[in-house]
Amino acid sequence: MNLIDTNYILRFILGPSEPSFDKAKEAIENGCRTLPESIAEAVFVLESVYKAERSRIAETLIALLYDVEIERKEIIVEALESYGYGVPKLDYVDCLYLAVAKLTKENVLTMDKKLARQLQKIQYTG
Repeated sequence: MNLIDTNYILRFILGPSEPSFDKAKEAIENGCRTLPESIAEAVFVLESVYKAERSRIAETLIALLYDVEIERKEIIVEALESYGYGVPKLDYVDCLYLAVAKLTKENVLTMDKKLARQLQKIQYTG
C-alpha cells in the first residue's frame, strides 16, 4: 500500500483542473494511506492559501478518509467535526487535543485559555 503526502491529498481535493489530479485520484482509488500530519497540513493550506470555509474543509477531508487509511481515524474525524462545525474559535490542532480528550478520556494540560474552556466542558470527572 502506498503512503500519500499532503500534495496528493490537495491535488485530489482541488479537482480535475489541478495538475496531477489524475495521478492523485488513481493512487486513492487503488488504496493508500496517509499520516495524521498530512491532514493537519491540508487543513492549514486549504484555510490559509485557498481561504476555504472551515465546514467545507472538514466535510471534504472526512469524505476523503473513507477512501484513505490513516492511524487514529476516529480521533481525526472527531477533530475535523469540531473544527468544521463545533468550535469555531479553535484551530485544527487544538481540535485534535479536544478530540483526544473526548475519545480517550486523557487529561490534556494546556495554557491556551480558549482550549482550556472547551476541555472543561468535556473533561471527565474520574
